[in-house]
Amino acid sequence: RISCGGFTMVGFQQRGGLGAMECRSVPMQALLDRLGSGVKLQSWSCYLPAGLLPQDVWHGQASEVGSNTSRGEAYRGHLCDFGLGAFPLEGRVWSLSRDSYGCRQVQEVLEAAESDEARERLASELRGRVVLACSCPHANHVLQKIIILLRASALQFIIDELLFSDAFLKIALHKYGCRVVQRLVEHCHAQQMHPLTDGLILNFSMLARDPFGNYVAQKLLWHGTIRQRQHMVESLVEDVHLVASESCGCTVISAALTCVAAADGKVLAQRLLRAPGLMVSMAAMRYGHAAILQVLRLLDGAELAIAIHQLQSRSRTLRISRYGRIVCEHLEVRDIQLSSEAIVGGVDSPCAREYGATLLQLLPLRSASARRFPACDGVSQTSATRANEPRRE
Repeated sequence: RISCGGFTMVGFQQRGGLGAMECRSVPMQALLDRLGSGVKLQSWSCYLPAGLLPQDVWHGQASEVGSNTSRGEAYRGHLCDFGLGAFPLEGRVWSLSRDSYGCRQVQEVLEAAESDEARERLASELRGRVVLACSCPHANHVLQKIIILLRASALQFIIDELLFSDAFLKIALHKYGCRVVQRLVEHCHAQQMHPLTDGLILNFSMLARDPFGNYVAQKLLWHGTIRQRQHMVESLVEDVHLVASESCGCTVISAALTCVAAADGKVLAQRLLRAPGLMVSMAAMRYGHAAILQVLRLLDGAELAIAIHQLQSRSRTLRISRYGRIVCEHLEVRDIQLSSEAIVGGVDSPCAREYGATLLQLLPLRSASARRFPACDGVSQTSATRANEPRRE
């Protein structure tokens, strides 16, 4: 029993080497007539039931590739036996790119092409269709492959079509389109991408907070110029509350603290420190806690002491969270290191003295917090408890 085009066919039987069927529909009868008339088989015919295909057509192909090869594999092997002139792909790149199997076929041909000129000839068939390809679940993979394989100068038509479309920002925020924009940022020259990246940086806060756009924002941070990174940090500093409130926004903040210049990263870290309650809320988030560890790495002196105090004063809340416990353990290790350095007397720098002085000023606040919430000062209590425990041999 087989359904085809909304019609149901029953009564399958073999007849004269060709699978015939007692059909109840004219379209199915036309299909059988076409398969048996000697017309060259199309690529989709390898998915038809075995009884519908002329046995003599597959017999020669199967014998060439081996007796253990299926008809579908034999037909695909026949199609892929190309040097681009013989392969029937030119003129059909766009139609195949929109198909789940056809898009893989096009990618294989692009990879196996003997020259850049051959690849560019195939890629040119997507001219005028770049925006549609960006939103297609299959064609976006072909477009990504073109960006990876072709020379940067040959990709200008993609940039031009995106630039002159009104939907460029929507493409960067799209489930599939964001992948194409990422590949462009990775493989095109900075000067070539300048008009596009300027538009994206103007909306950087929106990109950073989007479930798909945040991946584009991270690529811009990693591959952007020094001046572009400064503009992106300024955007994050201005909208730090909005960005840090989203999980995907925390990943962008963590990437910024990692890849930008130390001076720019410190400006962002200081802004996070001044935002009331933001350090603690981020420390309990899956991606936010990594950003907080970067903040502790960038800050020094009094600012570092204030950051540690903010986190330790809420250690009880942080230890409820899996990621907050990671931050608390990091602070505990840092406490032990600072205590060891103070005993040995190995650190005597202005930053260290400023840190110690600020910590002494904060001690009364920490003591009051400990009296009010006995478990809030969990890091310090844990350190003191371990120090007073008898040593086990």
